[in-house]
Amino acid sequence: MVQVPVGRALPDDETVSKLIVAAYDHLGRRGHSRGELGARLRRLGGTPASVEAALDWLTARGLLDDRRYAEEAARVGAEGKRWGRHKLRQWLQQRGVSAEVADEAVSGLSAEGEKERAASLAAQQRARGKRPEQIFRFLVSRGYSSGLARSAALSDADDEMAHDESV
Repeated sequence: MVQVPVGRALPDDETVSKLIVAAYDHLGRRGHSRGELGARLRRLGGTPASVEAALDWLTARGLLDDRRYAEEAARVGAEGKRWGRHKLRQWLQQRGVSAEVADEAVSGLSAEGEKERAASLAAQQRARGKRPEQIFRFLVSRGYSSGLARSAALSDADDEMAHDESV
């Protein structure tokens, strides 16, 4: 069973206290948005009022913060999963992050980094024998803008054609 850290006295309401302990368990495994954690606590049998009380308690103590969660999740999604901004924004919103907070988190990512990730993915696809239109569709499905996907899909293909003509 999860122990609540010292100095974090639980509320007197037994139901809310149990939900907070369950929330600690979930938060100990990975970060969660308020909406995502709320859904988990409701599945555990929490009433809307008790879940809100537990989430408010966690938020007031800095243990639950959608902005912090969104910034970290956007960075991990961009670097680890190599998703584009559109997919990251959608993914965050599916996890209960508001559109405003998701937009802020995604806008904090480097545009140059996104361009480099798209170019790297395009090069990998090209090495697998994919044609530029296939690469374009792949990049768009990963959440890159159509302009960036087009540029990345065509950039090395143009270089390869120029190299082939010079040989």
